[in-house]
Amino acid sequence: MKRSLLGLVILVCACGEDARPVNIPVVAPGDHEAECQRLCTIPAGDEQCEPKHAEFCLAACRTRTNDLPAACAECLLTNGSVIHGFIGSFGDPYCSTGGPTDISNCDVCDDGGAAPAAPELVTLCTLECAFYMQDPTPLACSDEGSEQCIADCNAVITSRGRVCAQCLSDQTIEVRSCLNDVCDCEPQFVDDPNFGCDEFCDDQLPPA
Repeated sequence: MKRSLLGLVILVCACGEDARPVNIPVVAPGDHEAECQRLCTIPAGDEQCEPKHAEFCLAACRTRTNDLPAACAECLLTNGSVIHGFIGSFGDPYCSTGGPTDISNCDVCDDGGAAPAAPELVTLCTLECAFYMQDPTPLACSDEGSEQCIADCNAVITSRGRVCAQCLSDQTIEVRSCLNDVCDCEPQFVDDPNFGCDEFCDDQLPPA
């Protein structure tokens, strides 16, 4: 969903400067490193994506697949996409950071709420809420821009099971605002499961 360039660009006043360093969290490799490396390797000749995009893709891929049941992780990776740049309908360049598909696309991941909360998904909250990676130049959000999103995401990962929390984080809406070429991002965390996560946030297993 969001990995397919779901986001908003608002040309209004932005809070803070956009020269902030883009420091992607370091995530340890897991059982699916080979597939994550495949999805996060920029194709030869690509002019829109840069190493920071690939670094972001790899951190997100590891976070989304580490410690998941094998069948669930395999579904996320098999249905994922390779990082790549493209030109939008109005001629603007973008980078699709690729990686695993959203967990809501994999019914095999629905565990009926069996998995406990996964506090380690705090890294996913940072990845979802602290960066805007769709443009050729990656953008780190200001503390003010990311604070509410991170707080909302952290609240979910400590109170919901792993699968539900990851599904809700996948719904995060990326928002960037700019004024006079100075940009910031204010992502919106959507904690309502009715936007595609209802089956992954209840206590019912999918039909056999």
